[in-house]
Amino acid sequence: MAPAAVLSLIIGSIYSAMFHLLYGKTIKELVIFIIAGIVGFWLGQVIAVVFDWQFFSIGTLHIIEATAVCWLSLYLMRWMRKQ
Repeated sequence: MAPAAVLSLIIGSIYSAMFHLLYGKTIKELVIFIIAGIVGFWLGQVIAVVFDWQFFSIGTLHIIEATAVCWLSLYLMRWMRKQ
């Protein structure tokens, strides 16, 4: 597995755990947030590559863009769970 992929999984999981500490209540929500966080981080990475945005990168990993989309996906998932 590529180092950028491993780092994406780690950072997405950390953001999801932090989000769960703030807003989560159950283990089921933790699992949902982890999936949403990793998918959101990956989606942010894909968007940054497609549009060739390079604000801050670690190797081939676009941290700023991926972080923004990750947190957006976590808040979106929280909003969808309340509906």
